[in-house]
Amino acid sequence: MSSLPRRGGIVVQLGPDEAAVARLIGEIRAESCVLAGTPHKHFAGDADGEVVQHQHAAGAEIAVAKLLNRWPQAWGSVGAANALGDVAGHQVRWTGYDNGHLICRGGEDDPAQAFILVTGALSFYIVRGWLRGAEVMRDDWLCDEYLPALVYMGPQDRLRPISTLGWLP
Repeated sequence: MSSLPRRGGIVVQLGPDEAAVARLIGEIRAESCVLAGTPHKHFAGDADGEVVQHQHAAGAEIAVAKLLNRWPQAWGSVGAANALGDVAGHQVRWTGYDNGHLICRGGEDDPAQAFILVTGALSFYIVRGWLRGAEVMRDDWLCDEYLPALVYMGPQDRLRPISTLGWLP
């Protein structure tokens, strides 16, 4: 496994086989969304864009599983929605923006669950840190742009280091 500490997170690089799995899972998730009638909100009408987003997100989950020495046994998120958690009971949130925020959705996300922020793209990711859903769902982090949906955006500089989850190998 390739993982290097970096200011603001830990770098994890996926190998070719892991990237191939992420690509396949992304395709499956995108197709599942189409079949369920729930296309990605930002990529409606852009099937290729939606597939790529799902592929990057699956890669982020694999990166976290690798970092936590739980790949592949504790990673099994194949569906478009997984209330049980993406890796070992925790939710992984991916963004392609290097300075992106940890997003939680009021009314959808479990406030007790840990949410892990990952940035980057196939096959190079940075695991930035984590917070519990309740810690992200605060009034001053509510994003007005998405109202009436309750979308909370936790800044990276407020995340706990991933090592504080207490289950790094």
